[in-house]
Amino acid sequence: MLEGILSLMGSYNTVHSFCQNVSGLLRGKKDDSLQYLEKMSRDVEGIHNKFERLSDHIIYAKSLNAVEDVTRTRQQKIEDLREARQYLEPVQQTLGQEIVSSAIVVTPEKMQQALQKNPWDVLMEVRPASFASKPPDSDSVPILFIHNNVQYIGWQKRGALRVMFDCELNELWLPPTPSLVSPTGTPLTQLTPMSKLKQGEFRDKLKDGTDAPAMVWLPKGKFKMGSNQYSGEKPIHEVTIDYEFAVGKYPVTFAEYDKFCDSTRQKKPEDEGWRRGNRPVIYVNWNDARDYCEWLSEQTGQVYRLLSEAEWEYACRAGSTGKYCFGDDVHQLASYGWFNGNSGGKTQPVGQKKPNQFGLYDMHGNVWEWCEDVWHENYNGAPNDGNAWLVGGDSKLHLLRGGSWDYDDIYLRCADRFGDDTTDWYDNWGFRLSRM
Repeated sequence: MLEGILSLMGSYNTVHSFCQNVSGLLRGKKDDSLQYLEKMSRDVEGIHNKFERLSDHIIYAKSLNAVEDVTRTRQQKIEDLREARQYLEPVQQTLGQEIVSSAIVVTPEKMQQALQKNPWDVLMEVRPASFASKPPDSDSVPILFIHNNVQYIGWQKRGALRVMFDCELNELWLPPTPSLVSPTGTPLTQLTPMSKLKQGEFRDKLKDGTDAPAMVWLPKGKFKMGSNQYSGEKPIHEVTIDYEFAVGKYPVTFAEYDKFCDSTRQKKPEDEGWRRGNRPVIYVNWNDARDYCEWLSEQTGQVYRLLSEAEWEYACRAGSTGKYCFGDDVHQLASYGWFNGNSGGKTQPVGQKKPNQFGLYDMHGNVWEWCEDVWHENYNGAPNDGNAWLVGGDSKLHLLRGGSWDYDDIYLRCADRFGDDTTDWYDNWGFRLSRM
């Protein structure tokens, strides 16, 4: 399944030789170690070309702290070693923390075997490397890999390394990888780094000090919107999202919507006896969803709104060009969403299925989600910049996306769309938030 595991992108002998030279440097025997590192830097491009022959290996490195005690009085040696930091810059930029290599090793086969199962089953918080999440906790360490030509970072508990991978080492070490592409098809080296204030998951605060809904920052990017399967999904067109924005990690839940009703003294929507809490709110029309966004904006001092249809599909695909966020294999759908084949005839609590590569849950099924746009029969003349399409069309109807618990799998596709009256509500309609 994996096309490759990140490695030193050199032969095993190259790795072994590099270890010996770095080890010599740590022992105070400079020899030609510094010159060797400089040569390695010049040879990175050639080493990178050998990557395809090295997909069986993954490279780990201990942090400098692991050897700092024995080198504390050798500050110059430490400074010399830090010249190797250029190789670590992709990780450092992503994680926002310093990583300095002191040893390089190839992990045992158990690491490779575990990752070949499915990285999203083995690791936590797997995200494309250009917008990876922060560590889930202080005991988690990063693991990098390549899947479908995209560089990813996941996390695993330090203590689980021995049990799962027969490994106790810390940070992953890797050289620059200029040929990799992001999920949007943009070369990683051309991506604009996200602001430190715009990374991963966050929650704003309401006026009473409680948390607003969980949000996830999405990066800029390009994608192909629509499909050739139905006329209403044509023509396929490229959309450029030239701004960072946040999307609700889950559809808005009853617990979150009920706070709004209590605050504004509005009647709470029915729950069909399925219970409220962490299930997605239902029986809300487009106007209700807009009212909630306005209330949340007033509560937090931020600008919340519904997603545009283009933003919704961009968020749903998360880099996928297939029918679903995971590709075209419909047999995987039950792992990602709720539909009439697995829902038990009702909505289900959010977040129980796998997320897509942006870390968003329930993008396929559970409830249809309102979008900002006016309904148009097809994409002729549609905006290509991510903005909502509010000109022309039928202004009485607005977009719904994602499918729901009582629909067939075909309606859960990334490109599926339909419009309905802004005043209508049903037991399978909800909404998801966006925030700038």
